[in-house]
Amino acid sequence: MALATLGLASCELGDIFHARTCFSEALQLAAIHQDLASLMYALIGITLLLTELGLREQAIALHALASRYPMVANSCWFNQVIGSHITAVEVTMPSEDVSLAFARGRSRDSIDAVGKLKVELADTLRTGDSVIA
Repeated sequence: MALATLGLASCELGDIFHARTCFSEALQLAAIHQDLASLMYALIGITLLLTELGLREQAIALHALASRYPMVANSCWFNQVIGSHITAVEVTMPSEDVSLAFARGRSRDSIDAVGKLKVELADTLRTGDSVIA
């Protein structure tokens, strides 16, 4: 959870590479320890990172996935951290695209999504690309 929080701070300060590193490590540890709370912090952090990178549909889909869990959906803190960013992204997109991204996120398998995110973050850290593929 500490790594995910550090990633959030790095993202807000504009240090995208450090944020990706923190979120990648947070995902790895959350998966190893099967720690749902840490996983949710990492997912919300990655959602923020995606908004910063302009990956709007991916951000909405990941936010929808994380919001399936009450600890995110019912949390004022999580809403403060990511809510305004998601709202800002949504208003820049056609409503049907937002709905499709949201539905895609809601229907994704959590384990599959986390596995894919771990690979994508590791790949971008290795190659130094500026976006999550």
